[in-house]
Amino acid sequence: MLRSVITAFAMFSVIPVPALKTGDEDDKYAMCAFPLVGAVIAGLGLAFYVLFANTDMGTELGAGVMTLIPFTITGGIHMDGYMDTSDALNSYGDKTRKLEILKDPHIGAFAAIRGVCHVLFTFVLWNELLMRLGGGTADIRLLYAVLTGYVISRILSALAVFSFKKAKDDGMLSDLRKRGDTRCRYILFAMLFAVSAASVLYAGYYALAAVIPAVMMFVYYRSVAYRGFGGITGDLAGWFLQKCEQFILLMAVVWAVISGIRR
Repeated sequence: MLRSVITAFAMFSVIPVPALKTGDEDDKYAMCAFPLVGAVIAGLGLAFYVLFANTDMGTELGAGVMTLIPFTITGGIHMDGYMDTSDALNSYGDKTRKLEILKDPHIGAFAAIRGVCHVLFTFVLWNELLMRLGGGTADIRLLYAVLTGYVISRILSALAVFSFKKAKDDGMLSDLRKRGDTRCRYILFAMLFAVSAASVLYAGYYALAAVIPAVMMFVYYRSVAYRGFGGITGDLAGWFLQKCEQFILLMAVVWAVISGIRR
């Protein structure tokens, strides 16, 4: 299991880990360890918010740091998939053409436009949320729900690897599914239940700001993948993570506005 954790961090983050000569045995539970990368992002986000709440730091700087934390940890691997998928979706070609675009290493106009808009909108959302969080109990619970989304999104992404149809038989996602243990799906379901339950126990109904949007985006992910590509790919998995985390953040801001939370 420890080797699977190391493999997961080596594949999906830039965090230095011991060099291993990995093989099939090490990849068996790598997707089960994938959510731990999200836990690191959540932990850093919470630590930074404590610093933000106890200093005179401006919300613009705070929002910039919160926006960059996931990219800093992952090295932008999921953003790469988001941009490639944006190019493919906006080509309006058939499934074969879209899959060809995903393989193309060059960046297209739509990828650049969507990538900039995604980062900018995430910054704006964090800026609005930080403006409204004043360090109270209710505010911390809402922030906790948002940060939990980094874990939940990765659990759902890993579940999709073992539950959704593949668009092609090659690539990293296909290899992870072939090497993954048959028990991975049950482990991930247990993790999803445990994380969601812990979020509800601590954050109460604020946890719904993460759980409901994540499930909605998971269903949407399947629809887009099947309809446009005939199944999921590694790039689509990255697209899902970026969309899911941003949607959770958006719903948290909406929740804060409706609840009248203001710093």
